[in-house]
Amino acid sequence: MPNDNPSVNNPAGVHPPIGAYSHVAQAAGGRTLYLAGQVGLDAAGGLTGDGGAHAQTLETFRNIGRLLESAGASWANVVQFTTYVVGREAVQPFLDARREAFAEAYPDGAYPPNTLLIIPGLVREDLLVEITTIAVVD
Repeated sequence: MPNDNPSVNNPAGVHPPIGAYSHVAQAAGGRTLYLAGQVGLDAAGGLTGDGGAHAQTLETFRNIGRLLESAGASWANVVQFTTYVVGREAVQPFLDARREAFAEAYPDGAYPPNTLLIIPGLVREDLLVEITTIAVVD
């Protein structure tokens, strides 16, 4: 596990996670951060890379990392992600990019819980991935 806060686990009696997430995250007392949904826009507001789900996902995780750092937190403090992906065809590129991002953020494989939703669209037609984040900092 990255640290003691939050601790993540996959208890017996429940199926193994079907992806890069854990079933449970437990956070000790502390300051709770609720990050607004992040998308694949760069600091200037432009769409990143080729505009596909893979590039957008990588930039989305970079944006989340910047927000965590600005609040004195790290990936180890994340207790939950909620992910919105536009269309079933964007799921695999999202999963591939998340695997890349998580290799650095969670090298030990202690992933926070994540809910993945496939939706028809986001606020802008060119956006394909949005991720909300909850973190707890001691």
